[in-house]
Amino acid sequence: MDAMISVASYRAGLESFTEPKFQNSASLIHIKEAVHPLLNKPFSNSIVVESGGVLITGSNMSGKTTFLKTIGVNAALAQTINTCLAKEYQASFFQIKTLIGRKDNIIEGKSYYLDEISALLRIINTLEKDLPCLCLLDEIFRGTNSVERISASAEVLLYLAKHHCLIFAATHDLELTELVKSSYSNFHFLENITEEGISFNYKLMRGPSTTRNAIKLLRHVGYPEEIADAADTRIRKSKGNG
Repeated sequence: MDAMISVASYRAGLESFTEPKFQNSASLIHIKEAVHPLLNKPFSNSIVVESGGVLITGSNMSGKTTFLKTIGVNAALAQTINTCLAKEYQASFFQIKTLIGRKDNIIEGKSYYLDEISALLRIINTLEKDLPCLCLLDEIFRGTNSVERISASAEVLLYLAKHHCLIFAATHDLELTELVKSSYSNFHFLENITEEGISFNYKLMRGPSTTRNAIKLLRHVGYPEEIADAADTRIRKSKGNG
């Protein structure tokens, strides 16, 4: 009774919510105008995924990680208290696995990368044939060099797509958009750069990202122009050599 009262109280405090619709067939998630419950002024997003996965690219601070959390939180709320912060929610019943926040562990002698690959292996080892997995991955293998990170990320993403998983993966590695396109749809978040600075609309858009903003953000927060200009020059030279 206490739990039911708590759920009713939570629902009463929401501007809007919906009750989920579940299905027992293959992996599916159809979510319309979903928001994150902890944001005061959330931006809603919608997506339909029926198989495979979604690869989300975009610049820093554009909303990739928040979107992953929005999907995960709504799936968890749907499967526990039958409540979603969305206009519509239709999905399979999932085991929910995430790899979003991790860190090194000095006491256990684990580096960031070792902690990361151990956590990802736990996800792989708990996959089940009878119950689809909703897998949310944020910048996997970012604790190692770019060559091995991109190669290993592509193989892990393709493996998960073949093993009863519905995957949402966020990455800065635009090379992955081509490497996993056989099993993943591409979406991105976009920034708007003006003389006043950088702003974001936090709306999910189809296709891979075509922009980067890491160096622009250095300028925006006040790094010396010498550093930003030299970084831009280095990028142009590397593209020319490529």
